[in-house]
Amino acid sequence: MQQVAPLKIRVYRDQDFAAVVTLWRDCGLDHPPNDPAIDIPLMRDSPDCDLFVAEAEERLLGTVMVGHDGHRAWMYRLAVTPDHRRQGL
Repeated sequence: MQQVAPLKIRVYRDQDFAAVVTLWRDCGLDHPPNDPAIDIPLMRDSPDCDLFVAEAEERLLGTVMVGHDGHRAWMYRLAVTPDHRRQGL
């Protein structure tokens, strides 16, 4: 089992885009019609959604996109880099 450095969870920033797209591709979450270049700005324009990233040692290890429709909370794009799965991330 690979040791994970101290984990930091924070809100997505524009400079994370390339790393997020790479992670989603590595996790098989890059299929049409879900284009990150459309989905991320759409999510950021909504007051009821957010995208969080998990990182350690300046490496993006995971994401979760969350939203609320007024009745239910939803999770989308829950992803953990393949080499850090099953480690409690």
